[in-house]
Amino acid sequence: MTQYKGLYVDNFSTILGNTAAENKLLTYAHNKGFTTLSLYDLHKILHKGSINAASTAALAAFNTRARTSFGIVHIAGIAENADFFTNVISAYNHIRPAANERIDVYNLEFEFWNQVTIDDYYCSDYLTPHKLPCTTDGAFTFYQQQFNAIHTLAQKDKCVCETYVGWPTGAQAKAMLPYADRVLIHAYVADPATAYAYVVDRLARYANAGNVNIIIIFSAEPEFSGPWLKTHSPDDAFKIFLTKYAMNPLPWKKKITLLGYQWFDYGYMV
Repeated sequence: MTQYKGLYVDNFSTILGNTAAENKLLTYAHNKGFTTLSLYDLHKILHKGSINAASTAALAAFNTRARTSFGIVHIAGIAENADFFTNVISAYNHIRPAANERIDVYNLEFEFWNQVTIDDYYCSDYLTPHKLPCTTDGAFTFYQQQFNAIHTLAQKDKCVCETYVGWPTGAQAKAMLPYADRVLIHAYVADPATAYAYVVDRLARYANAGNVNIIIIFSAEPEFSGPWLKTHSPDDAFKIFLTKYAMNPLPWKKKITLLGYQWFDYGYMV
């Protein structure tokens, strides 16, 4: 199986439709060996109630070019609620059913563990309207409801259902596992040599919950692996991680399938 190599693309709405910017992104991704693009900003490109041939033409053309000319295999759409997946991303896929045009990965990004984000806007936008407490428990309840719906939708649309997680409890890991085709766990460290130690407890929580496909996320932000990346390739980080991982033959690892890695994000890497 080809190792998963994913790249988050920030500010995609400023790239799409700009030929030079698109070429820069796609050439970079191709040269670095990335095979999946995970797109932020889709809410600025596609709009609920306005999904039609004209409004989706630019994204369809980009996805086709990425796949046919630059070695991109998968395109992931990122959102934080099931409504957007249902009425925008899935609606796009039904307007654009050709394989090369589609968004074939549904990625839920909702930081239920982050009280700062909960206080900032989850509380007012999501939790209070659903009569949920503005706590990490309330946020996880909302997250689980959304993830269940997205998983059902992804199965119907024949897409991969995945989620990014930071700091779940063991009980939360167990609860989300039935809905996750794969889980992206962040290893936001300055030196990837410490990434295994940073994530091992969370890997164990998932393994204790059941069999799971894992993707490790590295960050190119200046406070994390950005400086390190100036003298290394994106691929090097995961090679180092795998070496550390292999040095610790813990019994629960038989339940973990390490698919590959993801980098956050393009804007910090060029």
